[in-house]
Amino acid sequence: MQKLIFLHFFLIFSLLSSANCNAAFERDADYYIHTLDSLLTRQSELERDKLIRIADIKDKKRNASSVFDRFMTNGLLAEEYSTYRADSALKYIDISLDLAEKSGNEEWTARTLISKADLLTSTGLLNEASEVMSRINRERLPEELLPDYYGEMIYLYSHLGNYAGGDTNEYYRRERAYKDSIMSVITPSHPDYLWYKGWDILGTDKTDPSLIPALRERLASSKLNSRRDAKDAYILSKLYEWQGDKENFKKFMVISSIIDVKTANAEIASLEELANIMFEEKQIDHAYTQRFVLNDDYGDGGDEYHCQNTHQRQENPDPFLLHPVALLICEIYLVDSLCYRQDTHAVGEITGLVKAIVDERIGMVDLLLLKHNICKLFKRCDLGIG
Repeated sequence: MQKLIFLHFFLIFSLLSSANCNAAFERDADYYIHTLDSLLTRQSELERDKLIRIADIKDKKRNASSVFDRFMTNGLLAEEYSTYRADSALKYIDISLDLAEKSGNEEWTARTLISKADLLTSTGLLNEASEVMSRINRERLPEELLPDYYGEMIYLYSHLGNYAGGDTNEYYRRERAYKDSIMSVITPSHPDYLWYKGWDILGTDKTDPSLIPALRERLASSKLNSRRDAKDAYILSKLYEWQGDKENFKKFMVISSIIDVKTANAEIASLEELANIMFEEKQIDHAYTQRFVLNDDYGDGGDEYHCQNTHQRQENPDPFLLHPVALLICEIYLVDSLCYRQDTHAVGEITGLVKAIVDERIGMVDLLLLKHNICKLFKRCDLGIG
């Protein structure tokens, strides 16, 4: 009888949990965009919270007496700084590496070398990252470190492939091989299992019907305030994109951006990608604000969220990076300036240029011609520019 009662309550709890998971994130993408807009006005406050966390860890570091405690607090500082200020993160990683090597602890040394390579890769120092990874003897790694090792090799080779160009170079073949390697050793209990499972499926004919529900469930039960939460939302967004579900693709990209901003995470690839989505949808105000945030406050971070598919970005280049003058044109177009009021022909030309940019995503527009026309417009308005 007691077993039946227990089973009854267990089934009710399971159904309620499933209902809560399905009910989560039911609002449309626009709701989350407004939430993001609100957060972007509180950046200094959020950054202050991060600095308070860092200060707390530094207090613990000062009171650390054992080698273990010093190693752990340095690692925590490196982790906090890694998505905020790369040079400071590298400083604490090097301190940790020195402690690990002097103590003769091979596992600490390997962990720290992987962290250092990760940071170097995220900042574009790929040769240096390769040298760091070459110092690790894979055969001597403990089994629990193999997913971290293979994950870093995926990250490194995806970036090397991106710099080499093309879709089928040797670096991408090695990246694919390391993806196969990680899936052979990582278990479902590993914190990053869903992340790597997602990247293993994307761009292939592999399927796993349980993956999207698992990611949604984990996000629904989380506080949405950690780097892992942001990664879960990001890979979920990419899986929806792969399925052709544009609404959920955008929604979870926004949610990933919200988490990044909340945690003052400079590795804010989700916001970069969201800015491109807004640009494609011709929501230029949102695109400009998000791009401005990226350029102004988050220029020192890495690009971890793109680690598995950087080569896909070549097919959809960032219009802002290709032609920074596009931002200037959009601003001219949006601001009711003296030029607009005095010269209707200038208005027509500016409108035409902006329409070409929005419709053709800049790739079809010649930069020199744009520059020439902009200079003409400024001169015609007697602004003395160009």
